[in-house]
Amino acid sequence: MEQLHVRYEYDEAISGKKDLLIIQSDLIKSIKKLQAYKALRLQELKKKQELKSKLSELANKINILNKVMPKAKTPKIEQEELISTAEVMKKTDLEHELYEIQEKLAQLDDKT
Repeated sequence: MEQLHVRYEYDEAISGKKDLLIIQSDLIKSIKKLQAYKALRLQELKKKQELKSKLSELANKINILNKVMPKAKTPKIEQEELISTAEVMKKTDLEHELYEIQEKLAQLDDKT
C-alpha cells in the first residue's frame, strides 16, 4: 500500500486548525444549550403535571359542590324565554356581521 503525503502551507494549516477549534467550540455551546433546554423542558413537564392535578382537584370540588347545592327550580316559561333571548342575540349578531361585510364590499366597489 502506497502512502500519500499532502503538504499544506503554513497559513492553510493554521486556518484549518482555527476552523476545527471554532467547530468544537460551537459544538460545546450547542451541547450546553441542549442541556439547558432539557432541564427547562423537565421543569415545564413538572409544572404541567402539578397544574393537571390541581385542576382535577378543583373539578372534584366543583362536582361535590354541585351535588351539595340545592337545584334551582325554574319554570319552563322562563327557560323558553332564555332560549328565545339567546336566539335573538345570535340573530342580531349575525345581522350586524352581515351589515359590516356589506359595508366593506361597498367600500371596495367605490375604490374600483
